[in-house]
Amino acid sequence: MLLSHQSSIVQGSKYDKFLADTYNLDPVPSVDQLLTPGGLYYSANIWLNKKPGSYFAYSNTNYGLLGTLIEALTNQRFDIYMRNNILGPLNITGSYNLNDLGDIADLAVIYREDQP
Repeated sequence: MLLSHQSSIVQGSKYDKFLADTYNLDPVPSVDQLLTPGGLYYSANIWLNKKPGSYFAYSNTNYGLLGTLIEALTNQRFDIYMRNNILGPLNITGSYNLNDLGDIADLAVIYREDQP
């Protein structure tokens, strides 16, 4: 459900602050502060009032949760796990870590309609 954006978890009103703080604070805020009532970043509107699997709602939160789960279950950083267990075995030249890439010129650039 997380991969297909049908988990009923959406970007609640405090998600942007949580995301910014994960980049700027040390220690990094725990994801339970986003998902648990009473958490510093919790907002009730993070939960869509739909049965999981019954409704599509794109949410960046889902992929952050997946990465957090992978790290918790494997005791490896997400980028290292993906390189060793997914990308490498499939012979995919790619990475979630710029330091793993050989030629920075091979990267695609972000495209925005108003700023190509």
